Amino acid sequence: MGLAYIGKVIRTRPIEGADRIHSVQVVCGKGGTWSGVASKDIVEGNLVEVYLQDAILPVGERFDFMDKHHRRVSMKRFKGAPSDCLIMPLANSTADLLARSIPLWIGFDLTDLLVVKKYEKEVIYGQGE
Repeated sequence: MGLAYIGKVIRTRPIEGADRIHSVQVVCGKGGTWSGVASKDIVEGNLVEVYLQDAILPVGERFDFMDKHHRRVSMKRFKGAPSDCLIMPLANSTADLLARSIPLWIGFDLTDLLVVKKYEKEVIYGQGE
């Protein structure tokens, strides 16, 4: 299973006390259906990039806001609303692929294309022996 997909926003719901974010449900084809929190400029019908839990995001200015989380996507709560994934607008580079008629579809696995890695917990053997 991949870690990053093209998704489509199928539902949005307000979050009490939140002016700039709302709860969003996305469908990612074979990547499943996910719920998250996103900015209000993401609306029903939008194609988006969806990054699943344990995705390590690539280095780049676009993901600098995730530096404090070591670029790792994990379950979070925003104003009490759960977010199981990171939902972002299509990047210019992804939108360029669509504009060049490269067949990206709902459920398209972006993991390799965007160089998204899987978080692996470091296991240290031999401690305590």
